[in-house]
Amino acid sequence: MNFSFSAPDSWTFVKLSSLGEVNRGRSRHRPRDAAHLYGGPYPFIQTGDVKASNGRITSHTQTYSEAGLAQSRLWPEGTMCITIAANIAETGILQFPACFPDSVIGFIPDPEKCDIHFIEYMFRLMKKRIQAQATGSVQDNINLQTLERIEFPIPSLKEQRNIAEVLCRLDDKIQLNHQINQTLEQMAQAIFKSWFVDFEPVKAKIAALEAGGSAADAELAAVRVISGRGADQLAQMAAEQSEQYTELQATAALFPAAMQSSELGEIPERWETSTVGAEFDVTMGQSPPGDTYNEDGEGIAFFQGRRDFGVRFPSNRVYCTAPKRMANEGDTLLSVRAPVGDVNIAASNCCVGRGLAALRHKSGCESFTYYSVLELGHQLASFDSEGTVFGSINQKNLKALDLPKPPSSLIERFSAIAGNLDGEVRTLSQQINTLSYLRDSLLPKLLSGELTSPEEKPQLQDVANV
Repeated sequence: MNFSFSAPDSWTFVKLSSLGEVNRGRSRHRPRDAAHLYGGPYPFIQTGDVKASNGRITSHTQTYSEAGLAQSRLWPEGTMCITIAANIAETGILQFPACFPDSVIGFIPDPEKCDIHFIEYMFRLMKKRIQAQATGSVQDNINLQTLERIEFPIPSLKEQRNIAEVLCRLDDKIQLNHQINQTLEQMAQAIFKSWFVDFEPVKAKIAALEAGGSAADAELAAVRVISGRGADQLAQMAAEQSEQYTELQATAALFPAAMQSSELGEIPERWETSTVGAEFDVTMGQSPPGDTYNEDGEGIAFFQGRRDFGVRFPSNRVYCTAPKRMANEGDTLLSVRAPVGDVNIAASNCCVGRGLAALRHKSGCESFTYYSVLELGHQLASFDSEGTVFGSINQKNLKALDLPKPPSSLIERFSAIAGNLDGEVRTLSQQINTLSYLRDSLLPKLLSGELTSPEEKPQLQDVANV
């Protein structure tokens, strides 16, 4: 099966099996007998892990025990995974040894014949064509024989490596940006949890006073918790960075030195209890007429549900010319149907369908909104199994969710700190979009021979050195 690729005469058409080992994964067991197979030291890759990998499988959501490994296979690092059921024709290269089920095909390359990254990029290019071969009454799928019929063009090994280098450098930068963003978000989320969930600065003050310390000792204890620094480091900071130290002291002063009982349990003194509806502006999505949708960029970006969610910001796929309900740039988007609880941030004004709600804290603080909604996850999870077909939460129940209400001064201080971190995340996310567009534009041109490698085209060297 030749997909009618355009390629230089020097390239040859091959089947995947001619370049290395091709086999299905193994995972044969009855679900009711499967519990003992999981929870061990061996990564177990599922189709969703491959889909989310962006070509490089660096994480996993499940593991196998020794018993699990015994009825499966541990594939080596550098194996390319190809999904053949549910998420069809998604690909990713293992960055560690792992097992995977028979819904995934593994390809172990012969390094004398091909570059694994070139092959993975080629399969990205072929994905939609492979998906068109899918069949199945319940869910689409393909099989090993389907892949065996596919012929695709490849150049010399040297040229494969040169082409892969250009694309890999772009993916390396994209991956690095994702990692930095993850770290930045973890930092902001840790601050939110410390201040508004675990009340660590308050508890630090209480502990200092209970140990016989003075009010000044209590304030210093809170400063230590907020800054994550020891006494000697803080003394040096006070001497050398007095302005920053004074700011830490001002932040510590915003926390009380006592707790009080409430219907939510122990919360800081002088805080109140409230609800989502009282503290946030909530817009429940409503789907516009189907004949107003398009994928041509006409109208405004439209998000029906979490299908278009990304790591933090959704991807514009569908547009709408007659929006019903709107979210503003910076609003937190919450999935309210199948599943309940996934969260993104609107990167621009957009239309939201019935699978989403848009929230914004009445203070307007975007960062406080986002991390507050993330923290609601444990309450939202109880709604994910409700409903006759799939989980959902309605406006009444969403607005009725309970939460503590800190003073506005503390919300503003948090937003100033987290807002800086979130601003960096947004900048790096925009870079990711630009790099992804460049990679996706170059991919078909490089893999068809329309553009040659940096070695032969100096202008591509700039791309390779991104």
